[in-house]
Order: sequence, then structure tokens, then C-alpha cells
Amino acid sequence: MLQPKSNSPQKKIYGIYLAIDYHPNADTIINKICKDLGIEADNGYGPDKEYKFHTTIIYSRFKIPKDKDDKLCNFETKVGSTIFQKKKPKISVPVKVIGFGFFDTPDGRNFHLKVDSPFLKSEFKRAVAAGLPTDFPDYTPHITIKNKVPDNFKVPNEIIQKYKGTVLYSNDEYIEELDKK
Repeated sequence: MLQPKSNSPQKKIYGIYLAIDYHPNADTIINKICKDLGIEADNGYGPDKEYKFHTTIIYSRFKIPKDKDDKLCNFETKVGSTIFQKKKPKISVPVKVIGFGFFDTPDGRNFHLKVDSPFLKSEFKRAVAAGLPTDFPDYTPHITIKNKVPDNFKVPNEIIQKYKGTVLYSNDEYIEELDKK
């Protein structure tokens, strides 16, 4: 009798990452925000950028038990991608800017756009319900703009009001394995 073929790797998974990235038009808007604030974004499109602008849905560095690999490897994004099988269809989801915020990280003070999206919230809940672990159970949808800003960096109220309510569109939802680090 043939057993169903698994997409599970022959190695242990050391973490999982589920996110959406943004349409290039979102870069134009985010770069205008940066220009208005007199800063340069760390992310975006281009060879000098570390990452595309994106919103993380699930990030986990938890050691994933081997017996859970199969379930996690077969979790599908809304377009049908899994960790080891990428699909071509794109997904365009509206994401609304609701403000600006900061996270204190080991690398410095992180500056980001706070965003709201029923899709992002429902995908987070769906992923957690399916058994994907998360290092951040209090999900805060955002788009990182700059990884290190001074403690005295502030966003003027006129900039907040200018961009609050702006709608950006995603380009794709993806899931990938995190490397062992």
C-alpha cells in the first residue's frame, strides 16, 4: 500500500516565518513618508535594502519538534504555498496605516508604521490555530521602516494626520523556514 507523500524535510525545522510583502506602489508612499521625516528607510526595493517592505504574520525561533514538522510543512498560505512549495499566484490585500510606533529591540529602537488589516489578523489566528508557534503572541501588525532611530526621534502630528488612513496593498503572502542560527 502506498503511503501519502509528505512535504516534510529530512531535517529539523528551526523556525518558521509567514508574512506578506507589498506592491511597489507601497514603496513610493513609504519613501514619501521617509522624505517628510528626513530619514532613509532600511527596507524597500533595491540592492542597498536588506528586506522588501513587509508585514510579519508569524515569526518563531522555537525549536519545532520533529513530530510537528509534517503538520507545519503542510500549512498553506491563502494562495496555496507551503514552506517547501511556492505558488505563483499573488494576493492583493488592503492594509490601512493607523499610525506610527516604536519597538525597543536588542539592536536599537525600531521605527514602524502601525497597520490594520482584517486579513492579517485572521491569518495570524488561522496559523496559530493550525499549530504554528509564534515568538510574539500579542500580534501587532506593522511595517518596519528603520531599524535604529534615536531615542528622541518623534513623528510630528501633521505627518501622522497626513498618512493616517492611507491604504497600501500587499503583493504576495509567503511562508518559509528560518535558518538555524
